Amino acid sequence: MRILDFFKRNPSNREAGSGPEPCCLCDHPLSGGIVLDSWGQRAHSGHTIRFCGSCDRILSKKTSAGAYRYSDGRYVCGFCKKLAVTDGVTANRSRRRVQELLEGKGFSGIPKNIEVALSHAQSLSAHSRQSNTAGLTLSHYHFNDYKRVGISHQIGILFGLPKVEFEAVLAHELLHVWQHENGVKFSPVYSEGLCELGGYLVYSEDSSELSRHFLDKMFKSKDPIYGNGFRIMQKKLERSGWPALIAEILRNKQGLEVSVLRKIFPKK
Repeated sequence: MRILDFFKRNPSNREAGSGPEPCCLCDHPLSGGIVLDSWGQRAHSGHTIRFCGSCDRILSKKTSAGAYRYSDGRYVCGFCKKLAVTDGVTANRSRRRVQELLEGKGFSGIPKNIEVALSHAQSLSAHSRQSNTAGLTLSHYHFNDYKRVGISHQIGILFGLPKVEFEAVLAHELLHVWQHENGVKFSPVYSEGLCELGGYLVYSEDSSELSRHFLDKMFKSKDPIYGNGFRIMQKKLERSGWPALIAEILRNKQGLEVSVLRKIFPKK
């Protein structure tokens, strides 16, 4: 979120004589430093400000349909709370929909019996390298006489995410499963970038403002792995389309980077 000077950003307010718009928290006219969220809501920077853990709105009774605190400490706005996935029945319905969406693009062979557990933030973080993660996949390889005989998967996703975000996170995790099932071994940038295409697919299929917000965040992400990885893979997708991209991945299971570098620096 940005802190800025209201009058420098909006000189027309003074010139028109209408005065600045009110703060979304205290309803008093804005002046001096303010905080601006992704949805155009503004508040005095001196306030104690909380943001929705999903859509990033400034939480206020007036503009975010209230604020709710989950048992793991996360805050969400009333809009996201209304769309929240909080039970196993809804989660499994979304799992079936997301798998069908991925399979429709060519990601075949994802097991249909994967358990999706709705989890607290602390539980996910305890098993992840990241401190605040929305989803996690644990894949266990099973061996007999030193030969791999199978893989089992468990997926955990934060409870209470709005449905479209839940499905985007689930698509991301299911593409981790797909990589394991197909023996795809990429560096983190390419592995996570591919998985981010799952979320990109879910958001692209949805026309809501919330999905557009999440898509904008994906394209602007400064994360060196998730953000850069997504943009690399999204550009490849734009050039080749889903079938060709998936075929190239399966041809280069041990390192897509090698095939990309050969195209950039061909042998003379």
